[in-house]
Amino acid sequence: MYASGRDAVAVVIAAQVARIDGLVVRVEELERQAGRSSCNGSLAPSRDSPDVRKAGPKKRSERRQGGQPGHPGQSREMVADPDRLVEHWPSACGGCGEPIV
Repeated sequence: MYASGRDAVAVVIAAQVARIDGLVVRVEELERQAGRSSCNGSLAPSRDSPDVRKAGPKKRSERRQGGQPGHPGQSREMVADPDRLVEHWPSACGGCGEPIV
């Protein structure tokens, strides 16, 4: 190849650079697809790779649900003299549906 001249070598190198650029794009796309699972993509769990299946379910947190100890609570205070009083009564029985008189 070197015997054919500098221009021939430059053409081959340019073709190789273009091919490498195309392959880099393809590898990045394939790595992105390989990283998808039912945990982070719109795939069914049956389509997960064996490596993802072996991982098992996520470990639950040691914390309990709700406000954690030391967290300041937030609630409305009861007032001694409210502005208005609104009574709410059901219009029908929740069990049988008969009107309440």
